[in-house]
Amino acid sequence: MALSRVKTWGSGEVLTDTDLNGEFNNILNNPVALISPLTGNVDVDGQDLQDADEVEFRDAASNASAAGRLRRNGTRLTWHNGTAAKNLAYTDEITTGGASGVGTYTVRGLTGTNSATANTTMFTMTANQVVTWRATDNVAVLATTVPTVSLDSGIYSVNGRDHSPVFPADSFLHAYWISNGATINGILSATAPPTGPIMPSGYTGWAYAHALRWNHSSQFATMYLRGDWCYYATGVNVLIEGTATNETTVTISGAVPTNADTIGLMIYRTARNTEIIRVLTSNDYTRGGVVSAGNVGDVTYNLQIPNVGQQVRYFDTTSNATHIDVVGFSISNGS
Repeated sequence: MALSRVKTWGSGEVLTDTDLNGEFNNILNNPVALISPLTGNVDVDGQDLQDADEVEFRDAASNASAAGRLRRNGTRLTWHNGTAAKNLAYTDEITTGGASGVGTYTVRGLTGTNSATANTTMFTMTANQVVTWRATDNVAVLATTVPTVSLDSGIYSVNGRDHSPVFPADSFLHAYWISNGATINGILSATAPPTGPIMPSGYTGWAYAHALRWNHSSQFATMYLRGDWCYYATGVNVLIEGTATNETTVTISGAVPTNADTIGLMIYRTARNTEIIRVLTSNDYTRGGVVSAGNVGDVTYNLQIPNVGQQVRYFDTTSNATHIDVVGFSISNGS
């Protein structure tokens, strides 16, 4: 306790009204000092602690140790849920600057396609809602009025490239919404999340839109964005007349970015073929089937598979051919 006595009494001294009032007034006028700092735990017996302006936690350098407890561990505020300590807040996850700003994956109602005026070098997109992060005060900013932006691969600027050199051919570009805290625009980058784009001056927050195919001629493939899916106007053929009778890996990295979640395939098989499609080696993703003597027609069907290493595996159980096209892919963007 920080409160000291007013007078230390000795043997034979007379207690006067002045001394007595002084002792009591010292307690009444300094109630916080009387109990602070505490010398033991305080049990409020189920009562509420109300009207606190700010609570300071000492750095215990360890997590909350028992159910229902809060404890600060460095830059983390942890809470024990009865099973384990969980982070309630982690200030290291919130940065306030840097070339790449701060990003989110929160886009709703994304649509986009090649520009009608320059369909090989410009891509147009819009959305219903976009959430970006305002780094100056660490606030998520919801934009419900999102402009239609035309991303121009030919300029180094807002709504263009995020760096001066031109993009390498035969790659994927990443489209972002960017914000300066008040205005929403777009930018193209060769860098995928979570790193994000190099931000123009004054812009501090981004929201990831999607990946866009930049072909071997340094042009946009013709694509349609719908939510978290990108659809090719023309499927990208990754296997032509495959006749392997043992499991064979088909690399599809030219049609699918590394950060894709799901891949859309179109499988075309010629007459009397029964192909097996696999995602993981020796594990049949499709069952193929038994081809009867009368089943001589060609068959086309769509198939969705998870992106595992930008590959798909196949083999044929007959001597006829299998063709595989990539027709699209999905990416996590909050849609």
